[in-house]
Amino acid sequence: FRLPWNWNGGPTVLQSRAWDETGDVQPTRDEIIGWRGQSFSTPRAHGFPSHHYNGPTSWGIDSNGEVKHVYV
Repeated sequence: FRLPWNWNGGPTVLQSRAWDETGDVQPTRDEIIGWRGQSFSTPRAHGFPSHHYNGPTSWGIDSNGEVKHVYV
């Protein structure tokens, strides 16, 4: 998809959220942490096979125009 956007030069975060045919929307990171809790260590690769992150991807843009993946 495309969306016209006029950047004002300040730091910002861009996100997009998807929804399915039943109306279910991707949960925010805060919602996921509320449901599952927050881990402060990296789990084993097979420790949580059905617990993948399914929230929206967020891209931070700093005032220099540098783009980085961020969690918000």
